[in-house]
Amino acid sequence: MSNNNTGYFATIPVRFFIVDYDSEDNGCYDEIEVNEHEFLKAEGNITYERHTMRENGASQICLTKGLDV
Repeated sequence: MSNNNTGYFATIPVRFFIVDYDSEDNGCYDEIEVNEHEFLKAEGNITYERHTMRENGASQICLTKGLDV
């Protein structure tokens, strides 16, 4: 995935997260921010969230992998 796009989405930052499960904590997990390369190597389906300034105070796209693992 590259941020070389033109147009509307070119100005929206994309953040990448993977899920880190803690097997000793009853299945609880943390979402860890990673770079694009680490994100692409991780297993799992991609979950997409788009935050807007009005809803969240930040305009960004968050992609997460590992929620289904």
